[in-house]
Amino acid sequence: MRLGPEQAGPARATRLPMELPAQLQEVLNQDAEYKQVFEALKPGRQRSYVLHFNSAKQAQTRLQRMCNCRDRVLDGKGFH
Repeated sequence: MRLGPEQAGPARATRLPMELPAQLQEVLNQDAEYKQVFEALKPGRQRSYVLHFNSAKQAQTRLQRMCNCRDRVLDGKGFH
C-alpha cells in the first residue's frame, strides 16, 4: 500500500553543505590528490572524518590525524 503525499509524514530536513575547517582546507590545498578524493567522498564519510579531526583539542594533533587518514581517504574508505 502506498501513501499519498498528504499521508507520507513530515518532509526530511535537508542538510546544508558542510563547511570544511580552515586547517583541513589548508592540508587539502597542499595535496591535490587528497583534495580531489576527499571531495568525491559521500557527505556522510566526509562528515565522519571532519568530526574525527575536530575532536582533537590541539592543532598539532588535528594535523597528525589528517595526515594519518590520508591513505584511508585515498582508498575511498570511511573513517569507521
